[in-house]
Amino acid sequence: MLKIRSLRKRSIKANLSFSFKDYFIEDWFSILISVAAVFIFVLILPELIAYRPGLQNWTVLLFISVGWMGSSILQAFFSKTEKRLLEVIDIKTNIADRILSDTDGRDEKS
Repeated sequence: MLKIRSLRKRSIKANLSFSFKDYFIEDWFSILISVAAVFIFVLILPELIAYRPGLQNWTVLLFISVGWMGSSILQAFFSKTEKRLLEVIDIKTNIADRILSDTDGRDEKS
């Protein structure tokens, strides 16, 4: 949900429409990978605790870390919506840079 909120805010700033339905349709794979990361962690947690019993005291922090990695890092690599949004922001930034360089008296070629 935090990822959706972040994408929605950046879409508004970039003057793009954002739809929850389109997000889920475009990024089903990245969402699936994020959820799978947490389930994989649930499966390996008993083995981690058996290997290092002290980790049992850190399970909440470990789950938060895995959830953050799934939400942020994995979706940054696999999210189609994120890539599309970044491309539009990049194009608009390039246009703004050209406009500024043309109007501030500097020549882009020099």
